[in-house]
Amino acid sequence: RGVRALDLRVSYHRNLFYVSHTFCCLPFSEVLAEIRTFLKAYPKEVLVINLKADYPHRATMTDREQELWELIASKIGPWLCEVQPSFDHPSLAFDTLWATNRRAVLFFEFP
Repeated sequence: RGVRALDLRVSYHRNLFYVSHTFCCLPFSEVLAEIRTFLKAYPKEVLVINLKADYPHRATMTDREQELWELIASKIGPWLCEVQPSFDHPSLAFDTLWATNRRAVLFFEFP
């Protein structure tokens, strides 16, 4: 049992999303495939994913949130956490994440 975290920057170039850090590095779909493999292999691990637009390429992400969300959902949708913290439910319990198998907690921040 454990928690892992990924802090990823994303850009869009030539009709593909990429994980990038100033330069485009890997197609984001490949990273999502690795995340899916990890979630399948380690059923007691929770994965926190912090996703932001790569700052130098933030303009490429304008109005692409829905397209990016659809890509994410197509690759790791069955594991995405659907519980949204609120004043009535301020935290996520690990037991809930494990019981529902919704172990990918996504933070999504775009301009």
